Amino acid sequence: MTSIEIPSNNIRHRSSSKPVRKKETKLGGIEIGRFFTKPGVDVYDTTEWEMRSAAITSESGGIVFEQKDVEMPKFWSQMATNVVVSKYFRGHVGTPDRETSVRQLIGRVVRTITSWGREGGYFASEAGSTSASSRIRSARRASSTP
Repeated sequence: MTSIEIPSNNIRHRSSSKPVRKKETKLGGIEIGRFFTKPGVDVYDTTEWEMRSAAITSESGGIVFEQKDVEMPKFWSQMATNVVVSKYFRGHVGTPDRETSVRQLIGRVVRTITSWGREGGYFASEAGSTSASSRIRSARRASSTP
């Protein structure tokens, strides 16, 4: 494994009290092309989805965690479903704020990463940031199970 030393004066710390300013795209920003996606095709339409329940039980058989009717990629294992739903879905179970689909989880993560890239001026164009967003969303297709 390779490590990189980054001087601490090059690290930008985020503060929740300061408003985030959008930077203009830098000249020479990265251009992200499409590889797994096609313009106009929703990457979520390229995956089969199914509704499931996620449940984690204790050694004695008692229910430790349960969320019914969650939308998951059909090829994911039940273990992957249980872990992702219990650990990574946002909101309190049983409330309207609770995520109910991996689509919501992936969308939240992709919006965050893409917004950081836009704010930092890392994309050469708006099309590049859109392409990056689609590419990140499609990354789950590269592996058979999370």
